[in-house]
Amino acid sequence: MAKNIRTQTRQPAASKPAAASEAQKAEEENAKIEAQEKAQADAEQDAAEARAKAEAEQRAADKQNEAAAATKTSQDESGIEGLWIRSLPATFRRAGHQFNRHGHGIALEALTPEQIKALENEPNLVVERVTFTDAALPKP
Repeated sequence: MAKNIRTQTRQPAASKPAAASEAQKAEEENAKIEAQEKAQADAEQDAAEARAKAEAEQRAADKQNEAAAATKTSQDESGIEGLWIRSLPATFRRAGHQFNRHGHGIALEALTPEQIKALENEPNLVVERVTFTDAALPKP
């Protein structure tokens, strides 16, 4: 008579929770890696935006410096617009300046539009619009 032997494979009781615990740990590890990758991507994007902003600011500063240099060069080459003013009497005051018969120059940018109008309309003054240059001055 043959005995019917039944064999059962039993897993230890701790193995199912251990497998679940390992799966959970793997899932947590994947979440950490994804968070680190996202943080790194965000940091790289922030750095790229900061570089782009700095480059744009540098280009704007360069453009402004070029414009200032061009203005200075044009002033050096073309001179400064102004008024040469002589008085008919020995001395005469107008627009906060004292004039004599020898005359002196004033840059237009040093005067307000009202002062220019007052000087040009004053009958006791001879006013000429001129361009002041340093052409007559010796070059260093």
